[in-house]
Amino acid sequence: MTKPAHGLWIDDAPREVAKPDYWAKLKDHGISVAAVMLESVSAGFDPRYTLAELGVLGNLARRADIELVLTVWPEPRPHYLAQLVEKIPPILRASGATALEFDAESNFTRKRVAGFKNLEEAAEATAQVLIKFRDLAIRSELTTFTMHSENSKSAQLADDVDRLLPQAYSVRNRKDAKGDPLTIEWGGAYGPGAMQRLTLNRALEVPRKENGKPELSCGLAAYDQEWPGHTGEDAMRVAYEAALTYSPKEIRWWSSKWVVGGVAKAYASRFLRSIA
Repeated sequence: MTKPAHGLWIDDAPREVAKPDYWAKLKDHGISVAAVMLESVSAGFDPRYTLAELGVLGNLARRADIELVLTVWPEPRPHYLAQLVEKIPPILRASGATALEFDAESNFTRKRVAGFKNLEEAAEATAQVLIKFRDLAIRSELTTFTMHSENSKSAQLADDVDRLLPQAYSVRNRKDAKGDPLTIEWGGAYGPGAMQRLTLNRALEVPRKENGKPELSCGLAAYDQEWPGHTGEDAMRVAYEAALTYSPKEIRWWSSKWVVGGVAKAYASRFLRSIA
C-alpha cells in the first residue's frame, strides 16, 4: 500500500505561520502539504494575508519542501466569484501555491444562495471559475463534511475538481440535528473507523471523469480524540488505518492549532510524529 501524503490545514495566526521555526515544526511532524486558510468564514472574499505575507509563506514552504495550498470559503454568489477571478491570480503568483481548495462546508449551501436560481446554477458558475484558473497550472480541490451534497452522488462542484478531501472526522463530541450535545460512542456509527468508512464510501459515489478526477483524499481530526479506555493516539490510529484502506492520495488533518499551535494536543503531536 502506497503511503499517502500527510497534510495539515493551517489555521494558526498569520504572525505565527510566518516564522521559520513554524515550518520546521511542520516538517518534524512529517507534514508535506500545508493548506493555509486564506480567508475567514465571513461574507465576501476576505484574505487574512497580504501579498507580501503570502510571499514570505511561499518562501518558507519551499525551503521546508512543503507543498503550499490555499483554502477559501466559496459563496454561491456572483459577487464572491467575481472577487475570486480578480484577486486569486495575483495571490497565487505571490505565494507560489500549487493548489486552490474550496471549503464548501459552511458557505456553499442552499440557504446562502443569492444572485443564482439555485445551488446547482451557482455550482456551475463556480466550476467555470475553476476552468479559468486551470491556465494558472494549479490543482483544484474541494473539502466538505460527510453528509454535504458535494460528498455524494449528487455533487455539482466536486466532480469538477482535481482532488476531493471529505472530512471524515470521528470525534467524541458532536451536536445532534437540534444543536444539542451528542456524545459519540467508540464503537458507534460515527466513531473511529466507522466514520471514515461512512464518509469515504459516500465520496466514492461522487461522479468521476474519465481521467479519474477527482482524486480521493481524506480529512481527519486531530482534536477531541479521547474516549474512555482509549488514548487519543488510539483513536487517531484507528481513523488513519481505516482511511488508508481507500488508498487516498493525501490524508490531511484538522488542524495545525491542535498539533503545533496554541491549543496543541500532546497525543496529536505524538501520533503524527509516529507515522512521519
